[in-house]
Amino acid sequence: MSEEKGRLLKIKILRFDPKVKNNIPEVKTYQVQEAPGMTLFIALNEIREKQEPSLQYDFVCRAGICGSCGMIINGRPGLACRTSTNFLPAEINLVPLPVFELIGDLSVNTGKWMRKMSERLETWIHDKEKEIDYSKIEEKMDPDKAEEIYELDRCVECGCCVAGCGTIRMKEDFVGAVCSKNATIKELIDYDEFCSVGRGEENVKETDISIEITTHELKKLIDEKLSFTLIDVREPHEYQICRIEGATLMPLATIANQMSGLDQTGEIITYCHAGMRSYKAAEFLKSMGFGKVRSLKGGIKSWSRDIDPSIPVY
Repeated sequence: MSEEKGRLLKIKILRFDPKVKNNIPEVKTYQVQEAPGMTLFIALNEIREKQEPSLQYDFVCRAGICGSCGMIINGRPGLACRTSTNFLPAEINLVPLPVFELIGDLSVNTGKWMRKMSERLETWIHDKEKEIDYSKIEEKMDPDKAEEIYELDRCVECGCCVAGCGTIRMKEDFVGAVCSKNATIKELIDYDEFCSVGRGEENVKETDISIEITTHELKKLIDEKLSFTLIDVREPHEYQICRIEGATLMPLATIANQMSGLDQTGEIITYCHAGMRSYKAAEFLKSMGFGKVRSLKGGIKSWSRDIDPSIPVY
């Protein structure tokens, strides 16, 4: 029994080599037969192997760990190795990430920018200003707070957030989201005070609490078969790894364009990996007039831990 033939993809790539004198930028179109499980990285490999040996793009790990294959995919920054062609239209437009120095075609020098940023922020281990008591027991940290802090360690310095930031191109002193994991650290701080959430103050608004729903509350809604729309605001490659049954994929960056298809009077529940992106999505939808919107606290990681252990943790 033969497999169903995939689509014929038309991949348009901006070609330009700044090292070649009088080289003129041009968009070239390549046709690739789509295969099951094909990522954009695989498609680019096929183009370079069979059609255009001179095509320049970066890769190392092919697993979304090195961050080398960042590029603009149909107008949005993303990693080629983590982008399934199945979630893209048959016509795909690729250009290099802006802001960074162009090496050639889709290859950019993110390392040079990251090094300058590190030097500017002094993101290295500084000499200790006071003696450390190594016998002292490490202070305990709330697991939810630790998850929010350690989420920043997932950054692979792919440059996508920098390329997608308009402010960084307008303000020379703005370093973008990537600096949040590289700020100079010389001492520990009280994150509650730093974020203006004093332990003895009641400055967590009722609306901030009501915008979240716990895993057990969501499970109850599902068990009682109540009507609501469950939206997964993660990226397509994350959706492929695992999902909550019945969820509709709507990446955070696309919500503004897709919200017209949502019922403003119905209940909407958003979720992501750890609860940060879905919270932003819920806030945005509320600001656009959607009254009944909540975000799953802790995201799909908490759902896997509390409700459905069969869902893989990534």
